[in-house]
Amino acid sequence: MFKRLFLFTLLGCVSSSLGQENAYLDMEGNHGLLKENFESQSIINLVRDIAFKKLFSVRDEQNVNKESKTILRGEFEEEAANAPVEENPQEVANLRQMLGSLQDTQDVCMNHTQNVITGIMENKEWALQMLDAFGKPGSAILKGELTWLGSFDECLGVTTNRTEVDFGATYCRALLMPPNQTNPMNPTPTYITLGMCMPDSCSGQDVTAIANGLLMSQNISLLASVTCYEKDKPLDTDAIVAIVICSIFALLVVLGTGYDVIFIQMRKDGISKSSYKHAGASTTANRRQTVDSEKVPLLSESTSVSVEDAEAIQEDERSRKTVGRETIYKPQDKASEPSQRLGIKMLVSFSAYTNGAKILDTKQAEGSLTAVHGIRFLSMTWVILGHAFSTLMTMGSNRAPFIQENVSRWTFHGILNALVSVDTFFTLSGLLVAYLAMKELKKGRGKLNWAMFYFHRFWRLTPVYMMMLMFYTCLLHYLGDGPIWPQTGVQKQQCRDNWWTNLLYINNLVNRNDMCFTWAWYLANDMQFYVLSPLILIPLFYSEILGMVVIGVFMAATLTTAGLISRLNNMTTGILYQTEGTPGPDDYGAYYMTPYCRMGPYLIGMVAGYFLYKTNCKLHLNKKAVLCGWVLAAASALAVLYGPYEAANGTPMPSDVAAFYNSAHRTVWGAAVCWVVVACATGNGGFVNKLMSWNGFVTLSRLTYCAYLTHPMVIMYQYMTHRSPFFISDVNIVYNFLGFIVITYGVSFVVSLVFEAPMMGLERALLKRERRN
Repeated sequence: MFKRLFLFTLLGCVSSSLGQENAYLDMEGNHGLLKENFESQSIINLVRDIAFKKLFSVRDEQNVNKESKTILRGEFEEEAANAPVEENPQEVANLRQMLGSLQDTQDVCMNHTQNVITGIMENKEWALQMLDAFGKPGSAILKGELTWLGSFDECLGVTTNRTEVDFGATYCRALLMPPNQTNPMNPTPTYITLGMCMPDSCSGQDVTAIANGLLMSQNISLLASVTCYEKDKPLDTDAIVAIVICSIFALLVVLGTGYDVIFIQMRKDGISKSSYKHAGASTTANRRQTVDSEKVPLLSESTSVSVEDAEAIQEDERSRKTVGRETIYKPQDKASEPSQRLGIKMLVSFSAYTNGAKILDTKQAEGSLTAVHGIRFLSMTWVILGHAFSTLMTMGSNRAPFIQENVSRWTFHGILNALVSVDTFFTLSGLLVAYLAMKELKKGRGKLNWAMFYFHRFWRLTPVYMMMLMFYTCLLHYLGDGPIWPQTGVQKQQCRDNWWTNLLYINNLVNRNDMCFTWAWYLANDMQFYVLSPLILIPLFYSEILGMVVIGVFMAATLTTAGLISRLNNMTTGILYQTEGTPGPDDYGAYYMTPYCRMGPYLIGMVAGYFLYKTNCKLHLNKKAVLCGWVLAAASALAVLYGPYEAANGTPMPSDVAAFYNSAHRTVWGAAVCWVVVACATGNGGFVNKLMSWNGFVTLSRLTYCAYLTHPMVIMYQYMTHRSPFFISDVNIVYNFLGFIVITYGVSFVVSLVFEAPMMGLERALLKRERRN
């Protein structure tokens, strides 16, 4: 039985790398996620046919040469002690003949594979260990559990007898896919995932050739592809360059922190003590100010500006001499100072001490929109929950039963419709751009430094974005291992070809189907909205009517485009939901990732931001009006989340209704979010305002951008280093979700400390930007 099982698993060797390495990347954009029938009859019939005909069939006694041999103790100990095994030498001879007929396979791999087969027949321990490490069919095949990974660590730990054979063992990951499944990024379980333990002389191409030849010889209509694990994989040029760049940043952080602590902070403490003791409060002791992200996000980051403090302290140190108890000030040599001061400011920009204080500062400036912090953080946790679940759906052992059991639970639709969490960020972005730009235009009497308006946004987002893209592409795949770990890199070819689209923030429009850093489609949309915003801001500042007309034109274009694309393609309203009729071309990205379909929440946010600017955050409403506002906002949000419930439970939604929902639901969600912000900012938020304005959210809110960049890598590392499929349950998801939040924000703090905050300090140092309250 075990030997025939080996023959079966060899027939099923196909790489799952093409499916599972990339399937999780389309967490949001791939509308096909989980919507296909989990009990694909063709694949189940195939498995049943192979299982019964290849593993458990009873041969005609005239054609079977029985030899009694004892099974080594293995998976079934009782049977292993006594049971005889049936062998068919003719079957093994046919297998060898088929192997020899594959001209495209390297002779070394072929010979070593034959040696493994011979070793199994002769009960060699190392060969039986390789067989034992193979993936084997388990239970619940009819439920769609077709992921058989085997034992990754056992395979790599096999020690062959070098006096008998001159090769070791390596783990290969295989996929058996129907020919009509042409999209390898579709994570629906209509394929067999199989772990294989093969000679380490075999490459993925070698095993793929063997598998496809065997499948063709057996008239099995499946396509095979294999990826094999490479032991001690050397660093490539990309990885070396990435390590050098990261090392430079680390060195700058060490030097900047050391200089800051020794020459600035310690002297500042000494000056402060001396000043309070002998001359009263020092004029420089209170120079530190906090610039809140909600106060001036277009011109500064949510950090405390302490580089200027360091400069002031150093100037005091250089300009005075202490004689006894008297302080004597001397004029500075201005001609010799600027270059030195600029260099110091640039170095101190990398100080972990100063930047850490900025990030962890929980003070909020008076008049800021404090509730935005809580909304931003909670929305980020919702994004993490949705991505954790969608990733798990590509790797769970019981994904089909779990979906079937939970799709009828109304609470489950809060996860299925977590896609609107991103629209919360679009809404907040539009609101803050309008609110703060209007205040700046008023202060400048209609003038604004538009070059700085754009440059700051680009500089604020891009450096840390490119660093994370570099880490993701060049280094991440060296940090883990496992049966489904993408050792050759995640999206490496896509990033080699299309990284420039990310840099220019057009990755959602150009080469969208080969996008690098897939979840960065959001950043592209946000930047594109930001670039277009002056077309609205300038008319809105000079004429409210004209500005609202422009917003109306943009809104009408967005709603119409989204509705038409949805109707023409007969699109469903989301994951697992159904519509009447036949779905059109599966290009969900044309609807989900494009600015002309996603601008609605941003526009409604701009309207809310302008309203707060005009009212100066003062709105007096009676209790009935406030209650009506909250009820309407809550009802709208609930309709967005749970409106399509029946479409996932056997009642397909009419195509026209689905098109209307796809056109309007994001804008409706944005309007509900705007009410929360407006109510809290104008004193009508009650306990919601108290909760959302908690000071603890300030730091977490500052880290949200880095959390968005890093959280998919945290999730991927957890799930893709598993040695066996993950069992999906509410408790397991909650435990993983909470862990993802903690780890993501811990990683984000380090990323912000090393890459993000220093860039903001460099901008202030190089451009000598004014300090603002």
